[in-house]
Parts: sequence; structure tokens; C-alpha cells
Amino acid sequence: SDVTYLLAHGVGVDALQEEGGEPELVTSYCASLRAALSASASASASSTSVVASAAPAASTSPASKATPAPDASTRYTDEIALRHYRFALVDYARLVFSRFVTDADPRTFEAANSAPRALNTGVIYRDPRAPLRFVERVDAALTIVETELDASTRGGSAMDKEQDFSA
Repeated sequence: SDVTYLLAHGVGVDALQEEGGEPELVTSYCASLRAALSASASASASSTSVVASAAPAASTSPASKATPAPDASTRYTDEIALRHYRFALVDYARLVFSRFVTDADPRTFEAANSAPRALNTGVIYRDPRAPLRFVERVDAALTIVETELDASTRGGSAMDKEQDFSA
């Protein structure tokens, strides 16, 4: 949800429309998240091994040997992240659509840009191209979500038939 909010309010329309744009920003965020999770898991494993080496020897029976859980940094794939992002975008659109200014014109956007707190106003309310681009992004995400939900009701999965989200 935080990534959705950031991309809707803090990233300019031109950056989102560049080749790769939105999906690339989401996957870049996920790469950073995975690196942080991996570093955290490594640090946690190091501190656990120090504690374990100071503890009395544990039982060596097969029942006492637990299989380590898969590293969270490898389980949260770009595909899963983009899926979560699409759901968050569709959900967040409910709030944004309820706040769209229906009588906006170039003067409305000019006023938002010249306001004393303009930097605290989302791009979607400052750039006249942003609301239309937001609607297009939500429409593309909703199309994929609907396809996935339709497939799941028929017993299949739309994740194997991923559509281009950058449309």
C-alpha cells in the first residue's frame, strides 16, 4: 500500500510513462526489500548461532532437527509483489476517486502548484495529466485482477497468463 501511495502521489507522470516505468519501480523496490530481508536474516542467523554455541548441546535425534524456513527474501517474488501492488492500486483508487476534483481545469492545477504547501500535495492533484494516467493505471490493474478472479472461479490461475501492466 505504501508503494502504491508513493507512486500515485510522489512520482511524476513522465517517470511512470518511461519504458518499464511503474513495474520497474515496483520491482526495484522489491529488490531493495529482498536485500534488506536477506541482510536481516543473515544478522539474525549470526546472532542465533552465537547464542546456540553458548548453550548446552541439544539432542541430536532426528526429531530435534527442524528444517529451516525458506528465506523470506526469496519467497517474495516480483510476480507476487506486482500482484499485491495491483490489488493495492485498485483498493487505493476508491479513496482517490472520491477526492477527484470534478470541476478541475488548468487554473485548479496552477493554484495547487503555487500554494504554500504545494510539495505536500500529491502529483495527482498538481499535474493535469496525472488523474487521467492514474485512471489508466487503475483500469489496467483492474483488468488483470478481474481476469485472475475469473480464472480462479473456473479453477485456473491467471498468474500464468500475466498481462502487460505497463499499458
